[in-house]
Amino acid sequence: MRPGLEDLAARAADGRLRVEIGARYSLEDAVQAVADFAGKHIRGKVVIEIPQRM
Repeated sequence: MRPGLEDLAARAADGRLRVEIGARYSLEDAVQAVADFAGKHIRGKVVIEIPQRM
């Protein structure tokens, strides 16, 4: 593994890697999520929640 990736993997493994979630969308609103992301209206990561089948 490359040195930068080793550091990233170590941070993820011990909980030091933090990801900022800018917005959450339901699967039904995925088109809006992509539009907001493309328009740079969101700071951070976009999460599209997919419901589990029961």
